[in-house]
Amino acid sequence: MPGENCMDRLFHWIRQTYAAKAPAQRHLTPDRAQGIRLFGHLLGVTSSVVVVAVAYLHAADGRMPLGVAHQFAVLVALTAAAFTLSFATGFNRRFTDPGLTVAQMATSGAVIGYLVWAAPDMRPFVPPFYMLVLAFGAFRLKTHQQLAISAYFVLTYALPAAAAGAAPVQAWAVPALTLALLLLGMSLVGGYVNNIRSRLRSTNAELGRALQKIERIATYDDLTGLYNRRVIHETATREQKRADRSGASLCVAMLDVDHFKRFNDQYGHVVGDQVLRMLSRILQSTLRDTEHVGRYGGEEFLIVLPDTTAQLATMPVERLRAAVASARIEGLPPEVRVTVSVGIAQYRRGEGIVATIGRADAALYEAKRQGRNRAVCREP
Repeated sequence: MPGENCMDRLFHWIRQTYAAKAPAQRHLTPDRAQGIRLFGHLLGVTSSVVVVAVAYLHAADGRMPLGVAHQFAVLVALTAAAFTLSFATGFNRRFTDPGLTVAQMATSGAVIGYLVWAAPDMRPFVPPFYMLVLAFGAFRLKTHQQLAISAYFVLTYALPAAAAGAAPVQAWAVPALTLALLLLGMSLVGGYVNNIRSRLRSTNAELGRALQKIERIATYDDLTGLYNRRVIHETATREQKRADRSGASLCVAMLDVDHFKRFNDQYGHVVGDQVLRMLSRILQSTLRDTEHVGRYGGEEFLIVLPDTTAQLATMPVERLRAAVASARIEGLPPEVRVTVSVGIAQYRRGEGIVATIGRADAALYEAKRQGRNRAVCREP
């Protein structure tokens, strides 16, 4: 853009880059979060279907009775349906962990433990099932949680085998020890990755807060909380283009505090700042939502009045001027009142918004020449 400086380009680039990637994470709605949990659960269900398919493959190869495979499939289906219903109805939101990660993993471990108990010949082939379940929560749980789940998995493997009277002991003890070592390694790696993800989330949150602060600095005046000069000028330009397209009327008003230097000189800059804050509050409360105002510089403010003719613009401006004149300012003697002068100009198609603002500024100086505390409309 013409006249755009390096800082403007930086702010624009940050807004475009971050807004394209971050809103889904910064402003995650409850429904969207629930949808993400349900999606993660359905991925786990897909993994369960794969495990059931592998069980049937081994049953076809004669390593376990087909009836056991059927029973295993029914258990998997029942647990999957129970958790799916919990997510679908929102029941999961009652718990500290709405994702029910530990609960799903613990239930899966128990179901796999049934397979260890009912199909002795399958025991050497079961450890990968546990590892697949641990992978489900590897990036969601902390290291100590994954270690606890791993210990639970080893128990669900070893205890059913021991209860079934497996002999010799090494037939299940060696696979159990192997499973324990593999799960230990996966837990350590998963915990490390989870820690990195936690730090990234924290960093992203800090980046989001920093971006919001930068956006506010780039958009609003720090003292008054109104739009700064750049943004109110962009707003006026946007309204000018809309007026050109639709044929609607548009007015701008330039407002200036009368004798503002006197307040600073006689009562101090703190009181001067109080005057500007008071004025910004009155501007925000008096103008309509469709109207825009920004601090143009010093004690000058630019007001953009869409769908408004010069004749209609005098009404909100006069209402604003009267509200300022009757306001009390902390730090000023009761008899001292703040007044403003306002210049109004209606946009003429083809002249450009800069020229319209210039005519409003000329009308402002005419109001001051006429004695201040008044509004003047600069129209032929």
